[in-house]
Amino acid sequence: MRLVFRECSYILSPQGLLRNIDIAIEDGKIVAIGRNIGGDEEVDCRGLVSLPGFANVHTHLSHVFAAPKVTPSWENHHVEAHSREAVEHLLRLALIDSLEHGVTLVADTTAYPDVLRRVAAEVGVKAVPAVPWRMHGRRERGIVLESLEDIVDFSEEIKSALEENPSAVLFVHVANSRFQVYASKTKYGKFPIELVDSKGLLSNVTILVNPGWAASWELKLISKRGSKIAYAPVADAFTASGGSLPAREVGYHGITSGLCTESPLLGLSLSVLDAARHLLLLQRSQFWERELTALEVLDIATRGGYSILGFKGGVLEEGAPADLVFFYTSLVYVEDVTPERLLFSLGPAGIKYVLVDGKFVLDPPRKRLLEEAKRESLEKLRELSYEPKG
Repeated sequence: MRLVFRECSYILSPQGLLRNIDIAIEDGKIVAIGRNIGGDEEVDCRGLVSLPGFANVHTHLSHVFAAPKVTPSWENHHVEAHSREAVEHLLRLALIDSLEHGVTLVADTTAYPDVLRRVAAEVGVKAVPAVPWRMHGRRERGIVLESLEDIVDFSEEIKSALEENPSAVLFVHVANSRFQVYASKTKYGKFPIELVDSKGLLSNVTILVNPGWAASWELKLISKRGSKIAYAPVADAFTASGGSLPAREVGYHGITSGLCTESPLLGLSLSVLDAARHLLLLQRSQFWERELTALEVLDIATRGGYSILGFKGGVLEEGAPADLVFFYTSLVYVEDVTPERLLFSLGPAGIKYVLVDGKFVLDPPRKRLLEEAKRESLEKLRELSYEPKG
């Protein structure tokens, strides 16, 4: 059956922002984009803007209600203080929250990958479990290295695990703060990215999680090895890290990048849309980089994230998986809408539909079901006498 989303006021395509466009979906994929497309069923999309689904490349979903006892920092946020039973309900709440913010793909750092897969399938979001190495993460698609000590102590075992699992990706926390940069140079005689490379772990399966401090020669090294970068701009601003890589220069080197919300202890929310806005503003304020556009930032938030996690999608073009978000837009009657103005006008309250592989995972009827699921999980947490721990 061919489903046509008729007359979208705007769509975000590789050609830019297009107006009054139809999108046809069949068998989970986008099969046509244009005008006056025929179909078996139609959805009136006048007043709506369609974007590819957002990808949250790295986060800690079960931290969504955590209350740290100390000021959160890059050094102390890798904590899983909850039981399996509590985590199931926390993940349900966080994944629904992510979906309600237009996120269709998420890589979550978790001690309970089986629970994440089950709950994500229930909610309808694509999920990649990323398990810390010290929690026996070698068998999972995502392996998280929490510190430079992990890189030094376990480099040979990690390389062996990656050889055994060709589909795995390696998340490396590196150079999030100036302290980490100088501590690495002092202790190991190498800067963090240089150290990762010296241990053979800077490769085309490596995702560098928010490397806020890197020289041009290190960017060239990242590009040469085919490694990827995940920006965490809200966490950068909140923790006052003072560091953020120049996105335009990263792009010049041909490095693929995505966006992440990090732990809600650092990134404050699970909204990749918020992260995209912060990235644009931080880049302009820190580097006086007016050439970075909203279209480039949205591409990082969608296609870039999908690409570095090894998924097809994140783009609104024929043949791509139909992972799409439809927002109401108040700019429907504005004649010349800029992508920047659109980026800052969108919000989660305006989401009407979210599709994953062509299936409605969020629409008005299902929104009511998800609200009920959230109430049930909150009630279960109360029965568990759940208290967030720092």
